[in-house]
Amino acid sequence: MYAEAYVHVNQYDIVLDVLLVNQTADTLQNCTLELATLGDLKLVERPQPMLLAPMDFCSIKANVKVRFLVPVQHR
Repeated sequence: MYAEAYVHVNQYDIVLDVLLVNQTADTLQNCTLELATLGDLKLVERPQPMLLAPMDFCSIKANVKVRFLVPVQHR
């Protein structure tokens, strides 16, 4: 499996446009792209599992949002 991503950043939104390529002679079932975030980033929606035929490819979009925590003011 080969993967490459193009990252689009627009203020507080990050869109990952990921190309997945099955470089094997086998059909790959239930392929998933697992993404993890750290800090103030939140994955909006998990990519759906897919079926990739031999030498097939697909493109997946994943949205990540930047979360801002409002500081609590102490009196």
